[in-house]
Amino acid sequence: MRLALCFTLVLASIYLTSAHYNFPYLLVNETFSPVFLYTRRVSDETHAGNGPSYPPFHEKDLESPDIRCGRDATVSGVETDVATIVAGSKVGFRPNFWIRNTTGFFGLVLHDGPLAAYLARSPIQTKKGLQAWDGASGAFFKIAERGPTTNERWFTDEELQGVQFSEYNFTVPVRTPPGFYLMRMDSLLPRGGNWTQFYAGCAQVEIVGQGGGSEPQPTVNFPVLEEMRKEYLAKADSGQLLGYKMPGPSVWKG
Repeated sequence: MRLALCFTLVLASIYLTSAHYNFPYLLVNETFSPVFLYTRRVSDETHAGNGPSYPPFHEKDLESPDIRCGRDATVSGVETDVATIVAGSKVGFRPNFWIRNTTGFFGLVLHDGPLAAYLARSPIQTKKGLQAWDGASGAFFKIAERGPTTNERWFTDEELQGVQFSEYNFTVPVRTPPGFYLMRMDSLLPRGGNWTQFYAGCAQVEIVGQGGGSEPQPTVNFPVLEEMRKEYLAKADSGQLLGYKMPGPSVWKG
């Protein structure tokens, strides 16, 4: 049994070393949407026979508008629907790359590294206004993040065996001001400098609820601002992971 488990983890590691992915699935209260129904479609490539994906962003791409929501996602909003989410709900993203065995899902599909989720309020507060918005000058505030588990590991053995990190789940703060938003998923493989890989995607959502929270802050814009480039390009070394500084602003709690 232990040998089989070790083989499973090694196999997963082999696949994940070369895995590229995007985020076509939005989860709302344990239910996943169809592909790109609520998430903005990105320009794909075929990767290693595992279906559509896209090559990761690197250092030079941090200055591109595509780092905001994925390649060509600045113009794909008009063909994307808007999901209604009650503030306080569990939501999440699943990438288009995961590993199956005969009994279901296993293994980690998200690269070792930090995960984060952001919201940015559309300047035109209508469904069509959100769909037409390219996200430029958007004030993105962070609503969730996930860092390393230990000094040596981003994820535990138990997590690698299950489906937990075949998706990244988080909760929309219950006091989020109601309105139309881009919800941004951020996944990094922090190898340092131009070896670092960035993966991003956005869902279009209307958040409803009681509101009443503080003004969401701090906020950042994407492309990545000059003052954030150093932390986004930092390397995370095994044995020192707990000293890794999570990129971007602090999490807004509401």
